[in-house]
Amino acid sequence: MVPENKAVFGFNLIWLYDKTQLLHTSLAALQALDLPPPYVGHTYPFAGLPAALEKLRSGTTVGKVVILVDS
Repeated sequence: MVPENKAVFGFNLIWLYDKTQLLHTSLAALQALDLPPPYVGHTYPFAGLPAALEKLRSGTTVGKVVILVDS
């Protein structure tokens, strides 16, 4: 086993744009799992984006890094 497990995941869901029934079915199945909310490890205001990026680059984050955008 490797001592560290790091990954970057991305999902392109644009192919679901015209498949609304599949999207609704998938969302209902996901909600039925009743998963706990994700752990938020760090929160930054939008103006703190450079600091948030540095935190991500440090490799010391646990949980989500959230950027707050004023509406």
